[in-house]
Amino acid sequence: MHIISIPLDAHTSGESFLQTHYWAALKKKSGWKPCAFRIVELDMSFVVLVKTVGKLLSVAYIPRVGAPLSPEQLPDFAQALKKALKSLHLGIISCEFDYEYAAELPVASGWHKSKHFIQPEASVIVSLGEKAELQGGTPEQQLKRREYERLMNIHSKTRNIIKRAEKNGVRCDMIAMPSRRELSEWYELMQSTAKRQGFALRSLAYYEQMVSLASDAKPNIYLARAYAGETLVSGYFMLGYNGCITSLYGGSRDEGLRLGAPSLLFYNIMNRAERLGYKSFDMWGIPRNADDPDMGNLYSFKTKFGGAIVQYPGTWYTDISVLAPLYRIGREVQSYLRKRGR
Repeated sequence: MHIISIPLDAHTSGESFLQTHYWAALKKKSGWKPCAFRIVELDMSFVVLVKTVGKLLSVAYIPRVGAPLSPEQLPDFAQALKKALKSLHLGIISCEFDYEYAAELPVASGWHKSKHFIQPEASVIVSLGEKAELQGGTPEQQLKRREYERLMNIHSKTRNIIKRAEKNGVRCDMIAMPSRRELSEWYELMQSTAKRQGFALRSLAYYEQMVSLASDAKPNIYLARAYAGETLVSGYFMLGYNGCITSLYGGSRDEGLRLGAPSLLFYNIMNRAERLGYKSFDMWGIPRNADDPDMGNLYSFKTKFGGAIVQYPGTWYTDISVLAPLYRIGREVQSYLRKRGR
């Protein structure tokens, strides 16, 4: 296998938004250097993100690389990567593979499973619009029928929560390319959620950059919102790309949880996304197991909307420098402190 360096603008955006020019530009603003490479035999390009850690070590991260690169080719891929990226003086290469999880997946001389994932190792994906061409009725009547079918495909307990939220007067909308004011309102909600749940939150400027960069690129950015009266009680930051709308970031107030706003909002997102032409809704991130001590409630919530659970291999790494183990120890410490809310 031969991998060669190519100009970044020669890269063809991949199936995942994580392998697009848009995502490369966003990561560049966060201190990463995006580089592009091509596997000659497959005529396949991909983006590598490079960052210097301290003074002695640089790391490379390859998000969600997949077909036409097959799982059987991953050992060769590791060796070819080391040669192609040699000039970058790296210590470690981390890579995520865009395949459904299988125990044998990387077969792997050269690749080792990381304890820490970067992108989610599992998700729930709901198909939209596959039965849009129903016999009889107007297009609007067909869509209404699909919305009813979708509701009936949701777990009965979640359906009851949706009905309760509607009865409580929760109203939902979904806006494209939100303004700074609209983002600020959502961000205040996220600050409240992050404080309650103890997770790290990026700056408001980061989300503003996501919207600004999307205005010149293929992805579309949406805010899905649920209100109780004039108060925003639940909201999700969405990215639409390649026929899929993905819920990247979101949260709810205690009042929203009590009213059932998140359930009504997810149902509303699916209906609106189909009307916008999307073919799937990726809920983006659940734990591998329902009994996860930290995210079990999230698993329970997202798996009740009739979607398919998709498992990914997670993050894998290959060492280049003898200093690479120090980087992994640093990640262990960082993860420990984050869990303790420091």
